[in-house]
Amino acid sequence: MIKLPKFTQSQEISALFREVGQKWAASSDRPRIPCEVSKHWNGLVDEWAESDLPLFIRKASGVRGQEVHHSHGRRIIVADNSPAQWSFLQAFLGSRFSLGGIKSIIEQDQIPIAFAAKSSEKTQMNYKRTLTTAESLGSRKWKLCHIESIGLNTKQAIVEIPLDILKKHFQQFLKPSNHFLVPLHWAGMGELIEVREEIGKYERLE
Repeated sequence: MIKLPKFTQSQEISALFREVGQKWAASSDRPRIPCEVSKHWNGLVDEWAESDLPLFIRKASGVRGQEVHHSHGRRIIVADNSPAQWSFLQAFLGSRFSLGGIKSIIEQDQIPIAFAAKSSEKTQMNYKRTLTTAESLGSRKWKLCHIESIGLNTKQAIVEIPLDILKKHFQQFLKPSNHFLVPLHWAGMGELIEVREEIGKYERLE
């Protein structure tokens, strides 16, 4: 068995990552959403989380587009990162929906739940809307990242995960204030905790 050396965090390298994060946070090249629009979406997503509308949950092990019922009765729609791309783009374009508007959009199956549906998923999907090229940030050479991690980090079935955890996941998943973009060819930069923390610090100061 080949043994690799134990990783030791380099403070010098970590400081360089933080410097990169600071520079990208303040860069005029970084697309961002106006503060007043971001505040509207924060309120909308919070209201949505506490309503009886379905929650969109990102979970790789689920069938995307399938609606399941939580043990507390709340409807859950399994998705990939497509709803987050949709919410960021809508906010970036300045769209401001009411909760009633969101209800109508969901009923019309207008929120994308997957980049592309697998043939094995199609018969189980209650919602079938996929991300179009026009809506895809990747097609514009950008990667959508989250400041606060949204990973559920559990093998539990969605219906068994406490509802308050799912609500928090949903809020962090869809709030544009928890999103930032990096150029697609720098995609890995958006996963660095140092970069995410520096983006978060900058956004809180805005």
